[in-house]
Amino acid sequence: MGLFANKYRIESSRLKNWNYSSPWWYFVTICCLNHNNFFGKISDGQIILSPKGKILRNNFILLTRKFPNIYLGEYVIMPNHVHILIKLKYQGIQIFERDGINAVSNTKIPKGFRRGKNQMTENSLPRIVQWLKAKTTHDIRRELNVFFAWQSRYYDEIVKNQKQFQTISHYIQNNPINWHHDKLYT
Repeated sequence: MGLFANKYRIESSRLKNWNYSSPWWYFVTICCLNHNNFFGKISDGQIILSPKGKILRNNFILLTRKFPNIYLGEYVIMPNHVHILIKLKYQGIQIFERDGINAVSNTKIPKGFRRGKNQMTENSLPRIVQWLKAKTTHDIRRELNVFFAWQSRYYDEIVKNQKQFQTISHYIQNNPINWHHDKLYT
């Protein structure tokens, strides 16, 4: 852990050398600030969404419109966090090459492409999570005129194989039933 301005700096939890705009399945967990139960409550193994939880649910619907390059798999809204299985689809973007004769690019650079990094920043997992968190925060504060905040970071895991995918899907589906045993239960 390094120091910045004489304070400890938390290292990024992102996998080094992994392009988070790569077409892949990702398991994401986003928590509310201080694990506050903003989104509702669990009753008989079912989530009863609060008005804040309903706004988040509506933003999940908007997510695939805003980012057509994603496939939204299983997800669950819990009282103080959300779990999402999300797949970034192949973007159909080729490696950009230079035309040596004319010394110009022979391919048009799409919106969101950052030169030198070969990474689609506009369609990357961090950008998608940022949009969901910001849109939900804005909508809750505007529509309900109440305090709401997320934790500053989120957890992600790159799904390694079909078995892990099935295990995560099962975990997400059964998360409300197992709420009292969840490490995020408060």
